[in-house]
Amino acid sequence: KLKRRVGGDDVTVAEAAFKLGNLFREQTLPSDAERWYLEVLRIFRLVLGEGNEVFADVYSVLGDVLARQGKLEEAGRMHKLALRVYRRASEGDSARVAEALNSFGTTLHLQGLHDQAMKKLEEAY
Repeated sequence: KLKRRVGGDDVTVAEAAFKLGNLFREQTLPSDAERWYLEVLRIFRLVLGEGNEVFADVYSVLGDVLARQGKLEEAGRMHKLALRVYRRASEGDSARVAEALNSFGTTLHLQGLHDQAMKKLEEAY
């Protein structure tokens, strides 16, 4: 369970939670990082509403953290969500879209979904 916060549900608190998630991720403590990233998503949903590009960044790192824990289906869902948001925000053509395609393709490969992985990775190229 997360500790009681000083601030309320606002972007500044979400940014602090994102930084905590990054610290735990860098220390290879993925379950702790996962909890903080989920808190970021909760706050952003309340404050910003779904679909803001900032969600894609959180979905992407959360997907990486989930994949490291072997939660490949959940990781794939997060990478797919990140890809959707990046495509919408950039009209489909950006380095972030390519990065999201690469992450999603890698996760599909780890799941043994090689044909789907190949399509995403080729699309990233």
